[in-house]
Amino acid sequence: MSEREIERWVTIRGHRVPIYKGETEEDVHNRFLESIGESSKKDYSKYDDKKKMIDDFTQTNQMFINGRGDLEKCNMRVLADTFNTIESVSNEYGVRVSDIHSFVSLTDNAYVSESSLYLNTDLFSREELLNRSYREDAANRYHPKAPNGAIGVVSHELGHMIFYKHIDNILEKYDGTDTTFEKVHDWLTEGGTPDFAEGSKAYNVYKELDSQFKKIEKKLNSKNIVETMGSTYKYGGKNYHETVAEAFCDVYCNGNNAAEVSKVVYDEICKPYKKGK
Repeated sequence: MSEREIERWVTIRGHRVPIYKGETEEDVHNRFLESIGESSKKDYSKYDDKKKMIDDFTQTNQMFINGRGDLEKCNMRVLADTFNTIESVSNEYGVRVSDIHSFVSLTDNAYVSESSLYLNTDLFSREELLNRSYREDAANRYHPKAPNGAIGVVSHELGHMIFYKHIDNILEKYDGTDTTFEKVHDWLTEGGTPDFAEGSKAYNVYKELDSQFKKIEKKLNSKNIVETMGSTYKYGGKNYHETVAEAFCDVYCNGNNAAEVSKVVYDEICKPYKKGK
């Protein structure tokens, strides 16, 4: 048996660990945990010490918490559901949340930026309000149903991360320096037909994504996938980003009971990244 080719090395908890060809950093992290007798999958609902729960979560996932004091104000059930959802999606879809940040807002529950997750800890510290507001939104078809507010909000945000990963993978397929993630993000947010020069990297990425959305529309007999999602879940009708995030949230939370539009979007965009699919 020939030796596996090492692409590079990373340091985990002070140990030098090789990344073999074809492996992701998430694969390497899980392999390291298994080698020292730990599992990357914990059930945080079994903890009775909030500080230990946060310590174990951040150490296991090599994660930075900005605003830990605010996070510690959150109800333990909310934190457990948040942490379990992050680990579940990270392990299954190969996305990595590198850090969690606290913020306060009257309008936003959470958001992501690259690999960072931002949580409105003023809302997440009030479990009853978080659950009630999400439940009311779901009843009004603003968002998909979810077991509770924390799982609904966090799975939606991780759906964004899976879509970011998908976009990055397409960007890497084409040569050129005439585009950035931000340019593609702008088109996915604003819609329409962008004015990218034909044959440019930006144009190629746009055409590939547009082709996927047209494929989804054909399966659903839809003229516009964003509008179709919006007629099912209102927030998903904002733009392509929210369409994909709501689709993932719906399938993650409801499985086979998810809306048909969510299942078709999920199958095309998100499912290819699920391990053991």
